[in-house]
Amino acid sequence: MQNVDGRQDSGRRDGCPRWCAGEHDELSPPRERLHRSPARSLPVVLWSDPSVEREPAAADVHVSLCRPGGDGEVRLRLESDGLGALDLDPSSAARLSSGIASVLALLGAAP
Repeated sequence: MQNVDGRQDSGRRDGCPRWCAGEHDELSPPRERLHRSPARSLPVVLWSDPSVEREPAAADVHVSLCRPGGDGEVRLRLESDGLGALDLDPSSAARLSSGIASVLALLGAAP
């Protein structure tokens, strides 16, 4: 079923999009909830500024879809305790993904 604004209605009675894992703050009213998909965790190495005498550090970056509230825009969220959160609209996320694939292709590491 499609809404007037073109978004797909999930048909769920709880007001969540079809991809929402249902792990949101239940204290928030349904119209203000941050909907999140299950996250995929990726290990990364954080390289510090060469002028700072620190060793590289390992971190986990969690990637998920999110949507603030019932009328918000769907975003791709990259989040880490050490780095904070970065939300990208779907178009920006697609361009980032394409850019990463292009750069990895230079190393022969991309399909």
